[in-house]
Amino acid sequence: MNRVIGVAGRELYGGFPEGLLSNFVSDLILDECRLVADNPLKPDVCIINIKGLRAPIQQGDITIGDIYQLMPFENEIVYLTLSKDQMLELFHFMAGVNGDGMAGASFGIKNKSAVNIQVDQRPLEDREYLVATSDYLADGGDHFDVFKTAISRKRSGIKVRDVIIQHIQRLTAHQKSVNSHLDKRIYHVK
Repeated sequence: MNRVIGVAGRELYGGFPEGLLSNFVSDLILDECRLVADNPLKPDVCIINIKGLRAPIQQGDITIGDIYQLMPFENEIVYLTLSKDQMLELFHFMAGVNGDGMAGASFGIKNKSAVNIQVDQRPLEDREYLVATSDYLADGGDHFDVFKTAISRKRSGIKVRDVIIQHIQRLTAHQKSVNSHLDKRIYHVK
């Protein structure tokens, strides 16, 4: 647990409508899921719940134990197929709760509704989308009820915590520190 696996260039903490920690974790899950060579499923979007990230990543050395504090649950990554209408429902729900962890998409919040929705920097299209999320959210946890009506569902067999550790180790192997930024992927519209 005390083995150092990486270094954080700054403290990563939660926040709404987006936060450094949730941006980092949702980005890395999306990236790592897309990197799995034998996985034909390449997600468009990753959704995580900020409340499920239980500790910030402190600036400096990051240990395995730190990641267990961040993600103490045995959550597994699940792939869900959603229609355009289900994606709209998802983003409107997220806007109504002032945001959450998300990668691969962006939207504004106006009157507790999602506006200017984009996936991969394009407006929503009339097609199916693949969402990577945790089994907890896929089962409707934190009121993500839209996930329970997904067109299809596939378990990955991969723990969220293991993906976080793997990603940090990959950054370290390339002499990169753990970092994140706020990029207005979820923002308030006046």
